[in-house]
Amino acid sequence: MEFSNRHAAARVPKVSVVIAAYNRARFLPECIESVLSQTFQDFEVLIVDDGSTDNTREVVSAYCPPVKYFHQENQGAPATKSKGIELVSGDYIALLDSDDVLLEDALKKGVDVLDRWPNVGLSYGQAYIMDEEGHVTELSRPSHCKGSYVRSGKEEIKDLMLGNYITGSTTMIRRSCFALVGLFNPVFRRGSEDFDMWVRLAKRYDVAYIDSPLVKYRVHHQSLSAGRQVDEVKWAHGLILRSIFNDNELGNLYDKLRAKANYHFYCRLARIAKSRGDFKTARGYLLKALRVYPQAAFQLDATNWQLLWAKAVLPGLLVDLGKRAGGRMIRLKR
Repeated sequence: MEFSNRHAAARVPKVSVVIAAYNRARFLPECIESVLSQTFQDFEVLIVDDGSTDNTREVVSAYCPPVKYFHQENQGAPATKSKGIELVSGDYIALLDSDDVLLEDALKKGVDVLDRWPNVGLSYGQAYIMDEEGHVTELSRPSHCKGSYVRSGKEEIKDLMLGNYITGSTTMIRRSCFALVGLFNPVFRRGSEDFDMWVRLAKRYDVAYIDSPLVKYRVHHQSLSAGRQVDEVKWAHGLILRSIFNDNELGNLYDKLRAKANYHFYCRLARIAKSRGDFKTARGYLLKALRVYPQAAFQLDATNWQLLWAKAVLPGLLVDLGKRAGGRMIRLKR
């Protein structure tokens, strides 16, 4: 175990901010500074370096307590977050991606919720989406939310099974919850470990939603989510959905939502395939979506099957027309 600033006096903070870092030295200073600038100041910060090959260590060494540093051989995001949870001591744990930026009241708002509602195990909020250079492009918020709330985790799962809408860097979790639900599952090394954790927490605890932005979430080409392939998401989210529907206690509660959940699942796979330029696979998943949930063809919702279908079909037709036109031009030149 390796901590920087070991000379600091031992103390138990209210909040532990865990930052899992892998080759994000470029973004780390802004991330760390956003924590140090919080209006709520009773916290520690632990950067868990998952075997970075850039200058992450040097970047962190410039900071004094409450910032700490731990280095491990590369093991993936789930193991890195779990190690952070094992090493910190705060009552509440905030999980922050190393390329994201907390807004100044984020910790205060999370603490206020967990202090007020002892049955809440997980709180989360909205996120600004920003590009690689830090320019905000949009606001991400769950479509079903109409103001802040605290509700049963079983009710939260009904929405979560339609797709993960919780931005990890907005979350705050009661540390004691991990003793019951366990740490992040290392089988999700290529992503979805957070989705799995939200479902596991919601099975046991109430969930709180904070109806305001808490973080600026950075989207860039090097992020793990940007590089995920259809088969990876299919395996991971399929495993999580099965864990919900096969649960001995809760399976019957959600069985009527199975078709709708699978519809949203296939639509997500179609969107990923389309983003990769694989329009044939996208159309295949959209047809599967319609087979499991036919009424979607006549509904206008956040998924909007008709629009997805058009986006998956029209580019393919344009490509075919382009190839045919190109073939005719070649024949004319000859």
